Amino acid sequence: LCWGGIRQADMSALSYLLHKHNSVIEAVDLAQLRYFAKMGDGEILKDLQRLEMEANNTIRICRVGPLVESVVLPVHKLNQIETCRKFSRLLDSQWQISSFSSIISKRAKTYVERPGVVDSLHFFEGSPFEGNSKEEATIFTFPKGAAAGTFLHEILEGLDFSVDQTIIENMVREKLARYEYEANWLEPLCTMFDHVVQVPLLAALPDMTLKKIGRHHKKAEMEFYFPLGLVEMAKIQELFCASHVKQHLQGFAEKLKNLSEVKLAGFMKGFIDLFFEYEGKYYLVDWKSNHLGGGLHFYGPDQLLDVMQEEMYVLQYHIYILALHRFLKSRLRDFANRALRHV
Repeated sequence: LCWGGIRQADMSALSYLLHKHNSVIEAVDLAQLRYFAKMGDGEILKDLQRLEMEANNTIRICRVGPLVESVVLPVHKLNQIETCRKFSRLLDSQWQISSFSSIISKRAKTYVERPGVVDSLHFFEGSPFEGNSKEEATIFTFPKGAAAGTFLHEILEGLDFSVDQTIIENMVREKLARYEYEANWLEPLCTMFDHVVQVPLLAALPDMTLKKIGRHHKKAEMEFYFPLGLVEMAKIQELFCASHVKQHLQGFAEKLKNLSEVKLAGFMKGFIDLFFEYEGKYYLVDWKSNHLGGGLHFYGPDQLLDVMQEEMYVLQYHIYILALHRFLKSRLRDFANRALRHV
């Protein structure tokens, strides 16, 4: 084992094991362990020698000298002048590792911002919209931006929907402190999370709520990675224009015009926020924290459909459905013949 003042070694398990002076193993205090970063080679060696003495001859500490590699060239190459070979192959720029984010980054920004509608994806830290401490703390006045989206996503990712409300409150309180948000956001956030896990997900299945999904019937943050043949977005657009496609999806075909020149090949990757099984069928969930306005009337079916199309989320969930379909096909016997009954 080689050890020394290696970059970021102060936050490693080895620095804790080799340089902790207390005999009792306690919870790791990250701030306390950072002292290792300030230690010189002499101090590190002194710590290791102390450990060697306490180990009763079961550990041996050795200094590692400088590594010098000597290169001996054959005599017939000493006077030979090497030249670089010229690269003559053609690189296929279409072959790449793609994701939903990389696809939409290629679109032209042609849509018009809707008055009173704010998309959290378009904010940056320090935005003047980051929240006003004088406003009443509600879910609609919660700070916007990438950090807020990550905060909410992290809670939903680790949340056990079936647990008691007190456990959820403790989790939210811990995350608020970690992200340095004020404690007055605890109540509106917990109320929102409680609504999320108890609201019926489908009108046809009023009993299907996230709270009733057990831990063994769901999977969060499932990564996928599958091969792609040549995919032309212009042809994808044609599929959405087909007569048998639902009307709201036909409208999405117009949005795909911004991607009509895009061609993909290689691999598709991504993460599905959540998928779960309920009564023999599988469903996927993707958490969104877009701020559409300061009241519930901004989040009606028409408004949600608008933002789903504008932000290309319709394309995203089709990619995720394909990934989930391939996953289930590899796990469930005879899935190909029963796919419509499962997803």
